[in-house]
Amino acid sequence: MAWNDNVGTWFKLGRAKLPSLETWKTLSAVRGAPRTGAILKVDAALAAAQQVELDPDFLVKQMAAFELFLACDAMLRGLGFLDLQAKQRKEAVEELKRRAKEALDFFGAAAPVVQAILSRPTDILQLKLAGTSLHVIVDRVFNNFVTYARAHWQYSATSGFGGDDLLAGRTNSVPCGGIAGALQTILKALLGRTEAVPRAQFNGYFLAKKEYACYDPLVRGNVRDRAGHYDGACLFSSHHYLQWGGLFYDPCLTHIYTNDRQMVAEELVKMTGAVACVKPNPRRNDFIYVNDLANPPHGFGSSWTRVKIGDVTSVGALQNLLPSPLKEKLNSTSSEAIAIANFCAKIH
Repeated sequence: MAWNDNVGTWFKLGRAKLPSLETWKTLSAVRGAPRTGAILKVDAALAAAQQVELDPDFLVKQMAAFELFLACDAMLRGLGFLDLQAKQRKEAVEELKRRAKEALDFFGAAAPVVQAILSRPTDILQLKLAGTSLHVIVDRVFNNFVTYARAHWQYSATSGFGGDDLLAGRTNSVPCGGIAGALQTILKALLGRTEAVPRAQFNGYFLAKKEYACYDPLVRGNVRDRAGHYDGACLFSSHHYLQWGGLFYDPCLTHIYTNDRQMVAEELVKMTGAVACVKPNPRRNDFIYVNDLANPPHGFGSSWTRVKIGDVTSVGALQNLLPSPLKEKLNSTSSEAIAIANFCAKIH
């Protein structure tokens, strides 16, 4: 939609057009009015909207429309507009709010999700309008984002959907890269083009610290004992998060880190000849983790059975430590079972 100043109506244009700074300043209600207080906030929001009007990223323009709408709303709630030309100024601000709302509506399905994330529990755009530091804003956005994720989204390591799908409401289930992408999209649009928010990635197998819980409350981990009990431990083959301002923002595990290995309880390496993982240079009291594709837990495509290395004295002993049907898969003739048993026998 776009606004036709000649006839005073909206018309379909194919791309959203935000109201311009000149439109605001030439309205009779504010012509010559002091550019202070609430009026100055609206001026700034309109100036920002004008700068991104041709930006190809719709979410960037959506953020500008949000900020404009809030600036107008704050002006109407305040008392500053009641002095000079009060009635006309209120009508002008109401008109700007209507036009900003039209711009918001144009952006489609992402708007309700993004607006909810920016609104609760902290009103992010009000913080931005108040001149709050970027570090505080980013931390509060992260908290809002995780709060929304816990209530509305699920974790799925095997999902093919990404962050844009989450924000548009096309799915509620993504892997760690997807939820990191959704947070990245919001931060990039909110902070502007001058603030880079790059992806960060931990490459390789690792056990995550149990205190860093997944945003999905149904996730119980994917590491179990021979009885099939899960204790909250999660084993990842890689992990995605964001880096900004010297910190690492991990929406999947719901924490902000000071270093890119803070979530790692133990690094692991994949065994040769078997779908199993073990720590580098293990001892007999350490564990080997054997992959099991049968009956995966919520959020994961497979599970890992934890077996103490010193207890694996033979292929038969390994089988006695595994749950069914993994026990049947790794039978006495299985090359994987033989590889695991031989590996464990060499550990002292």
